[in-house]
Amino acid sequence: MEDTVDRKFTKRFNEVAQLYDDDALEECINKGRTLLDDPALPRYHRMKTWVLLGSIVGDWEEAEEFCVKARSLWRIELWETTDELEEAIGKEEPEGYDYDVAVDGLIDGYDADMAGAKELAEAEGEEPEEGEGFNLPLRTAEESTKHENEQQESSGGKDGDSSHSTS
Repeated sequence: MEDTVDRKFTKRFNEVAQLYDDDALEECINKGRTLLDDPALPRYHRMKTWVLLGSIVGDWEEAEEFCVKARSLWRIELWETTDELEEAIGKEEPEGYDYDVAVDGLIDGYDADMAGAKELAEAEGEEPEEGEGFNLPLRTAEESTKHENEQQESSGGKDGDSSHSTS
């Protein structure tokens, strides 16, 4: 049943997107608004429709409203999904596990991967297409410096005492 509903809305969204591709923007906006009026529209399709409409409506405030709605719904979706996952795995958390350290490690790895990809692309003379660009790091430079300092303090400590075991 869920697949049938998703396919129905995917088809309807694709029709709206095709109008955009065909440069039939007024019709695209009208069909997009009609799609958004359907209370059964799944979150994914609602977000995609808001993003599409936000990119073509002429009014900045309306475009910003669509952007805020799409981002808010995305955050709700992500939050609920990760809450479910956290609940499923939380009961088996090993003693001494530090969630923040795990997240910091993932972010460090992601940032290093993105920096490496950017350096490689630049070395090969590649430029991002207009409207694209390289993925931004998950931390600002200031946050990265702060994190590195915290890591150094916790691994060596000011008095040489290590707060993390390596066993």
